[in-house]
Amino acid sequence: MNSQIKLLASLLILSVACPMASSRACTMPLPDPGPSNEYELEIEYEDYDFDTNKVRYKIELEVEVHAPASTAQCQCSLNLGSSSSLAPSSFEVLGAVVGLRTDEENIDLIPFAGFVRDGIVESEVASLANFNAGATPFGFSLDVDPFTAPTVGVGETLALIFDIEFDLDQYSEVNGSPIQFGAGSNEPGHPLNLFSGYQANLQLPALSTLPDADFDSDGDIDGGDFLALQRGFGISEGARLSDGDADHDLEVDDDDLKIWGELYGTGGIGVAATQVPEPASVMLVASAIAGGLLYRPRK
Repeated sequence: MNSQIKLLASLLILSVACPMASSRACTMPLPDPGPSNEYELEIEYEDYDFDTNKVRYKIELEVEVHAPASTAQCQCSLNLGSSSSLAPSSFEVLGAVVGLRTDEENIDLIPFAGFVRDGIVESEVASLANFNAGATPFGFSLDVDPFTAPTVGVGETLALIFDIEFDLDQYSEVNGSPIQFGAGSNEPGHPLNLFSGYQANLQLPALSTLPDADFDSDGDIDGGDFLALQRGFGISEGARLSDGDADHDLEVDDDDLKIWGELYGTGGIGVAATQVPEPASVMLVASAIAGGLLYRPRK
């Protein structure tokens, strides 16, 4: 059995559930990544919830999957921060799965769709020699039964996927934080390991798709932007930012009014992440102007 792990398309490759001669293991360490001493991760912006002010990203590591001979507990970990750069209080790893990735979507593989948070894995990771002191570990485990390895078609890859979430106003604390990954199993001869060659610091894509209420593009969010929203209110398709489409869904509706209220008094994207106005002042402004949208004189 060829157990060599190759670097494909500049993405990190792991081997998941790969039988070995002396033991059955879920993951294998990577070879030396070469002169750059760093593998690249694929990180995608997923969503922003303006009700909770949380932003979500997806971290994907390309993997190879092999069928284990018998049930084995697969383990993985994402660790964020260090003693000089603590993980923000809102940072969470929501889950880990292995999925079949195509050009259009991710499909969870049934044998690997149930990774659960595991405090024992987290304790083991934190005790490893190369663990970043002061980091917060997020460990997961899953008992994987024997199964038939999936066929990977042209244009498809298998990926180990972590979903992360944190408060938008802690974006600058998360972006650039030290990050580590660990993987292994509970089988003898293949313990949980931290891997070298991973991206040393988390590098998040830009927040270009966040809601934006600076409809007149003058660098702040105020009454002028409300007038733009009022003019465009009710557009059901093809709406632009200048029409009042704050959430980029091509419509101008109550959701866009709510976003305008959330960001009122700020400088728009970026500034909004650290200068959200007090809820009471937002409610006063929103209440004062909401009638302007509800009442329209007859022509």
